Order: sequence, then C-alpha cells, then structure tokens
Amino acid sequence: MIYLISPQFNIHSSAAQCSGEGFYYLKGEAAVLELALIQYAMSKAIKNGYYPIATPDVIRTHVADRCGYQARSGENQYYLLANEDKCLSGTAEIPLAGMYLNKNVLYSDLPIKLVAFGRCFRVETGGRGRGEGRLYRVHQFSKVELFGLTANEDGTESEELLDEMVTLQKEINTELGLHCR
Repeated sequence: MIYLISPQFNIHSSAAQCSGEGFYYLKGEAAVLELALIQYAMSKAIKNGYYPIATPDVIRTHVADRCGYQARSGENQYYLLANEDKCLSGTAEIPLAGMYLNKNVLYSDLPIKLVAFGRCFRVETGGRGRGEGRLYRVHQFSKVELFGLTANEDGTESEELLDEMVTLQKEINTELGLHCR
C-alpha cells in the first residue's frame, strides 16, 4: 500500500477531527491511485487463477478469535461493535476463512485460490511510529489479499501455493517499479 503524506492531502488534521488519530483521507489523485492499485492487483490475481471475493467488514468475534486475532495483554486487537458479539474485520483473511467455517471441502476441489479486496480495521497500541524511517500506523486501510486452501498431507501443496503467492506479489511490485524482498 502506498501512503501519500503531504500537506496537500491534509491527511492528519481533517481525519483526526472527524475520526480521531490514526485515520486519514485520501483526496483527488491519491484516492484515484488507491482505486487503480486495487483494480490492478485484483486483475492480476484473477488472471493467475484466483477467484474474486468482496468480504464483509463486520464479523463475529469468535471467528476473529479462531483466526488468531485474540486479545493481547487484556486488550482487543479489533474494534468491537456495541451490544453485539461482532467486530470490524482486521483483515480480509478472517471473513475468507469464515466462508469455510464448519464446512467440508472435497479433496478434488483443492487447492482453492481466492483474492479479496477488504477494508481492514486495527486497534493499534503503543508507539505510533511517526518519526522518519518508521512505519506510520493507521486504524483503517484497504488491501488486496491472496488466500488459499490446500490439502494438509505432507505440506508440499501449501508450500507450492505460498511460493505462487509470493511470486505473484513480487511480479506486481516489479511491474509497479517498487522494490521488494
């Protein structure tokens, strides 16, 4: 994801007044750039055999917990919805995994390769990393996720799919002129 932080985008002050610290607005060309990058990444994944999914932003907390988003030091990693056992999704992987909750998958259907665009909501604690050379942490962002289900025989199918995902991600970054490792 690319964050354009400059005075013309007025990322900090307007969003902080509206939503609080750790949120931002993308305006004009930055908003169009984000949408173009999402479309580009989705298209590349689809061309490589991934099935597109648009995931829900609200999920049940037990699904998030079962996917590893459990409280650390007594603090939730996700935003809870008032008076409900639901929260905002921290990543599209959670509702993608939830699609297969309590379902049997036929071996002949594997591997299952999905790509999802999702909005991600994260409660961040501790140092917010605002200095030069540090990651700028935000509470909401968009991303495209590659997700797969494979057989768990000897792990080779999982490794092959992971290698395929890494190769695709490197290809996307290279084509965009970005460096990655």
